Amino acid sequence: MPVQTPAAGVRLVGVAGVDAPPAELRRSRGGGTDDATDAVLASALDGAGLNVVADVVVAAPPADGRRGRAGPVETPRVEVDVAPDESAVVLLESAGSVFNWVFPDEAGGGRRAGAATAPQTLAFTLAPEGRSSDRRGLASAIVDRLIEPVRVRIARFAAGQAIDLLVDRIEGDIVEGPIDMDGPALGWLATGPKLTAPPSLALLGRNPRVLLFVHGTFSSVRGSFGALEQTVEGRHFLERARQNYDLVLGVDHRTLAATPDANAALFEDALAFLPDGAEVDAIGFSRGGLVLRAVVARLKDRLRFGRLVFVGCTNAGTHLAEPANWRTLVDLYTSILVAGSKLLGAATVPLVGVVTEQAIKLVAAFVKAMPQIGVEEGKVPGLAAMRPGSDVVRRLAAADALGGAGPVHVVASEFEPRFEPDKGITRELAAFLGDRVADRLFGAANDLVVDTASMTDFGAAAPTPVHSELRRLPAADSVYHVIYFATPAVAEALLGWLIGDALPFAAPSDEPEAAPLPLPAPAGFAPAEPRRTHSASPEPFPDVPSDDAAAASIDSFGGMSDMASDDLEAAAASSPGAAPILEAAPPPAPTQAACFFAAEIDSAPVVAMPVPLFVTVSREKITVSGPYAAATSDPVAVSTSQPITVTVTGLANCAVVGAATKQVAVPADSAALRFEVQGFAPGLAKVQVEIQQDGMPLASLLLEPVFLAGTGDKVRAEVAAVPNRTAAGNAAILRIYELRQQDGTLLIRYDLSGKGLAEAWDMVLPESFSMETFVGQFLAKLDAAYRQSKTEYKLFLSRITDFAIDATNQLVPEDVRGALWEHRDRIDAIQVVADSPYMPWELLYIDDPAGGGAENRGFLAEWGLVRWMYNAVWPSDTLALRADRVRYVIPDYLNVKDQLPQATQERDMLGALFGGKAAPVERFDGETQSESVNRFLSKNAAECDLLHFACHGQAQQMAVLNSDIVLSGEVTENGTIANDLLPSSAVKRRALFHAKGTDPSGVVFVNACQTGRAGEGISGVSGFADAFLRPATEGGAAVFVGALWSVGDTLARTFADTFYSQLLAGERLVDAVKAARKACQDESDFTWLAYTVYGNPFARTG
Repeated sequence: MPVQTPAAGVRLVGVAGVDAPPAELRRSRGGGTDDATDAVLASALDGAGLNVVADVVVAAPPADGRRGRAGPVETPRVEVDVAPDESAVVLLESAGSVFNWVFPDEAGGGRRAGAATAPQTLAFTLAPEGRSSDRRGLASAIVDRLIEPVRVRIARFAAGQAIDLLVDRIEGDIVEGPIDMDGPALGWLATGPKLTAPPSLALLGRNPRVLLFVHGTFSSVRGSFGALEQTVEGRHFLERARQNYDLVLGVDHRTLAATPDANAALFEDALAFLPDGAEVDAIGFSRGGLVLRAVVARLKDRLRFGRLVFVGCTNAGTHLAEPANWRTLVDLYTSILVAGSKLLGAATVPLVGVVTEQAIKLVAAFVKAMPQIGVEEGKVPGLAAMRPGSDVVRRLAAADALGGAGPVHVVASEFEPRFEPDKGITRELAAFLGDRVADRLFGAANDLVVDTASMTDFGAAAPTPVHSELRRLPAADSVYHVIYFATPAVAEALLGWLIGDALPFAAPSDEPEAAPLPLPAPAGFAPAEPRRTHSASPEPFPDVPSDDAAAASIDSFGGMSDMASDDLEAAAASSPGAAPILEAAPPPAPTQAACFFAAEIDSAPVVAMPVPLFVTVSREKITVSGPYAAATSDPVAVSTSQPITVTVTGLANCAVVGAATKQVAVPADSAALRFEVQGFAPGLAKVQVEIQQDGMPLASLLLEPVFLAGTGDKVRAEVAAVPNRTAAGNAAILRIYELRQQDGTLLIRYDLSGKGLAEAWDMVLPESFSMETFVGQFLAKLDAAYRQSKTEYKLFLSRITDFAIDATNQLVPEDVRGALWEHRDRIDAIQVVADSPYMPWELLYIDDPAGGGAENRGFLAEWGLVRWMYNAVWPSDTLALRADRVRYVIPDYLNVKDQLPQATQERDMLGALFGGKAAPVERFDGETQSESVNRFLSKNAAECDLLHFACHGQAQQMAVLNSDIVLSGEVTENGTIANDLLPSSAVKRRALFHAKGTDPSGVVFVNACQTGRAGEGISGVSGFADAFLRPATEGGAAVFVGALWSVGDTLARTFADTFYSQLLAGERLVDAVKAARKACQDESDFTWLAYTVYGNPFARTG
């Protein structure tokens, strides 16, 4: 059968494409991933640096009825072409949300870093023959006969170079450190390695009581324990814990690249603020059990460890940590993470989508590293520690690391795979888990990840029995590894063991509330002193309807269906074994409530797909951080009888996908609404969230996420930061993006595209790098050279060329310089998209990177460089330059020293070009010139096609965002001349060249010279670019032209004359700029280098 090519460099052999799109395939089966989970998965893959280049559904080829006997059959496989520094992986998804990672067929299971020096083709066999069945994992089983269609995601990624660095980068974006868990789980994020001690600790007069959470593998504090928020029992436990402990803490830490001992050292630093003798109870989950035991062993002489709870812990290790089982590990985790997200409701609960995405992202990052790591388990010390019989397991067991801590409690589960839609387990997933994992891998009771026996095995040195109480979850409960904390029985056990509450939390009844019966407390138990005073224990909150005022329920296939809240109660009451719901005589419902509001979007959204944005309404204060989240700091009074209306608007560089306005009832605790936002281009975006009730505003939140084109050291970007424009003929375009990342580092992306050409490179500058300082030093060198040799043009040019080459080598990778040089004859435009005007990209210098050549192409200004700014609406391809809409500001300076000799000629030039219709900005009696310009900008700029300034400008080198234009001035009463300044800040407040929501219009040219003024030198008026293009009115200009430094007024007029003439002749903006620069190159002045131009390089008058 013919080979299929679903994407460039990707071939499908021995399979047939399925016409139904993946979504239709999933819905037809009733058990695949829903749209919300699919979006989470896509975002996770991208976040891990996996560039999905093909996403198709395949099946076995149709039988050929014309043959009398079977002919040769192609082995089903995928072939992927990769560059020398690339690799690839395939992710299969079969019916029922069964996932499997497929690696290249090379010996050793993949492609070792540095093994290839040229492009090559990787083959992925989908139905391998002759392999022992116990080594095949899920992969070949999914496609043994390809009876059912299979979804195939094919991804390329940048291959690492050093294994140690590769392992470290798997969890590279994790911020390690302590977390105060006093708030919603979405805010359980570490901000650094230290935590400041709350002042209240010093006022206690006793040792503080602390509850410490220790998370598991492929996870974080909110990833492991956030599910407690999703059940009534879990929420009640968290609330009671916050009442009974002075601090509730977690510590985010790396679980793959660090050993439990290294983790314990991190905990020691993170908890250093606690005074000696602080009383610590703790909950460890999964691998966190080993870490907790190491922490106790390390800190038991300084801190007093008491009650310890181990939930599904790898105390004696897990078989999944064996290198031979890594493939099963990643297949299993991907599948059960998706199953767990369906159980908890990724479509409606913000936290679920966030933690699932983070966990799958870590799994995918590990998948990328696996072929290069091979089976060198020592290279992944965090996993190696969990191997049965590992040095860590043996040492902790032999030393009785828990010492005198206790009592110790254990939660252990025995899971038997079966069709459990309420637990996210489809029939297909149950079959695979039973056949490939539970039986073949473990051969004994387990929770899919850890042997049940391992959970209670603390070693021979531990006292017997070590745990005063064991909560064993029977197979009938169907509790698997990633849903422990979404299980009410687990929350109930934590409540009893740690808080000592008498009964599991129950729903209210009709009968008067009786005092709770005391539960027998473990030996040595003393009631905890409450940390806060609350009027009463919280009442159980029913699920709050989300979108369309409907609550989400799990349907029979594990998907989500809408069910009215009344139906939910009826279903709960009629379900077998359900406790009867007794109707209470509630007190009169309050008519007012105090609510807090928060909005949060993905911290690293990608422009290729919609990303979720969650708006949360809560009775408790919500703590958020970063430009991708915002929250109200004070409570807002709302009516409990009216729904709350939320409207999301994309202000810049993005738009809302689907419904932009939704309503939610005022919740008893918290509720969330889910929206989707899609970015237009890589870079900064603005999203406005307006919250109202009955037409009255309650809150307004602004998010400023940075959309990314993709991730990875080298990105073959298909999405540009501005709309693509086809270059003429064989021409190419270089685009340069400045992207400020979440961790504070600056990423510079170079994107070279044209016919048959698509290359992109990323360069991440360290957090210590300051663009402002770099530019200040660069401009200072230019200024010094100018002052020393301004009369010697060639000498000055030679000096600044040397400076420019040094700066270029620091900011532009050698590969980029080589590619620019190779394609120098094709490039006819360079576009810089940035958020600030600081960097003088025009002055970077490109020459032959090999050296020794006589040819050079000079400064990027000569290549045709045009800028644009993030958050400024992208202008159209058409410019208007109507003669009767040309206005100018040319001051008549009162001080003779300030007068510009060419000012009259500049007026004449405008008059000649525009048929005598160019006119000055009108100045009313009694107005200063700055007042007239400000009035014009706010009232009349929308009727102006060209606003031209010919004047003096002044700016300090590192204050370019606070520049001033010097206007005519005023004579004071004592006869002196007072400066009249037009600051860029005033322009930013007032400029309105077009109505909000329409295309930018108007050309602004600031010909600011400093000839004859004190302080002449390299200092520009770049701040006006931001003011005119991104004013507060959102009615910015379409083009801005200004100088990076002071320019001579003669050549300034020449530049403007040539620039306007070229535009009026129909030339593109980029070509008009090139012509204007060339016209000024007379080897007597360097004005031709000074100008910076913002706009659409391909725009022309029309």
